[in-house]
Amino acid sequence: MLMFLFKILYRVESIDLNKIPKKGKFILCSNHISYLDPVLLGAYIPRYIYFMAKNELYNNRFLGSLVTFLNAFPVNRRTLDRKTISISFDILKEGNILGMFPEGTRSTDGTLRKGKKGMGFIAAYSKIHIIPMAISGANK
Repeated sequence: MLMFLFKILYRVESIDLNKIPKKGKFILCSNHISYLDPVLLGAYIPRYIYFMAKNELYNNRFLGSLVTFLNAFPVNRRTLDRKTISISFDILKEGNILGMFPEGTRSTDGTLRKGKKGMGFIAAYSKIHIIPMAISGANK
């Protein structure tokens, strides 16, 4: 349903989604240019994706409930967040997809910024494959 709406309202085009594994655990790594990015990825990838969401979203009861409903869990971006890393490992151990935006925040101008170390740490420690993905134009 969401995919249909995105195609009509925003003229979304997907390329090579058939390369996303139908089963198995991996980290889905994407740039982050819009608030809609997690919803967009969730609409087009036919599996549940578990995303990290900044702690600040959970300060608002409605937003906190919404992002939790959308399979997100909180991350403190200002420090090494051991609880979030533990949750990430659990998600992967269960054979799920962990969606990450390695820049750690949205890029409002679309410029790709330097990634944080967390994704590399989680991938290396858990020996999980990373599937790169790019989103273009969602910030417009």
